[in-house]
Amino acid sequence: MRKLNSLLKLAAISGVEVALRLHISRGDDLDARDGSGATPLILASARRRKGAVRLLLEAGANPSLSDDKGMDALAHATKSGCPETISILTTALES
Repeated sequence: MRKLNSLLKLAAISGVEVALRLHISRGDDLDARDGSGATPLILASARRRKGAVRLLLEAGANPSLSDDKGMDALAHATKSGCPETISILTTALES
């Protein structure tokens, strides 16, 4: 498992798209994991950051990865109750 860059983690949690774009342009690993197995996409989904979710998916983040509890980004979006994020992730998983 690759370790998630702490600044990329912060950008995903806060939903700061400018910072996410910087990490994407630098080639940071968008499927890297934090200590609980969460990817940037999972972190953004859990916090209802639909713009960050869309940006991460467009950059190639894998929506089917799960954290240490077996929850993927869609499960976290569902738990957080964000219909827009749920829709974005459902579409990504269907394609």
